[in-house]
Amino acid sequence: MIVGEPKKLGNEKSIVQKLIAEFKNAMINRTLKSGDKLPTEMELARRFSISRNVVREAVKMLVALGVAEIKRGRGTYITKNVSGQVIDPLVFNLLLSGGSAEKLLELREMLELGILEIVLEKVTQEDIQKMERAIALLRKI
Repeated sequence: MIVGEPKKLGNEKSIVQKLIAEFKNAMINRTLKSGDKLPTEMELARRFSISRNVVREAVKMLVALGVAEIKRGRGTYITKNVSGQVIDPLVFNLLLSGGSAEKLLELREMLELGILEIVLEKVTQEDIQKMERAIALLRKI
């Protein structure tokens, strides 16, 4: 995916979107995983025959979406933890399509229920004990 034979993305106005799609495909195919370091701007620019400005813009978008994080002096990495930023595009999309506060609450409820379902499937007895200890500490405050 990101490393290998040079690949042309084309000359259309949305080369940034095409580069982001390359990252997304690499993540879907698991050739790029959580915690992986991305190649440098120069390496990506050379690989896809595009300018460093295009690479920089694509990386900025990945950071804004919460998919990548820049560690000063060390490079850019695929994030290890999902952040709230992932939800932002959904919220903006809903707002731009004329969504109401009620629709935003519905979206929040759907997401929270989905998260709760995952948590309930994976929770261990040790997790429950930790939560009980944390609640007991909070009650003392």
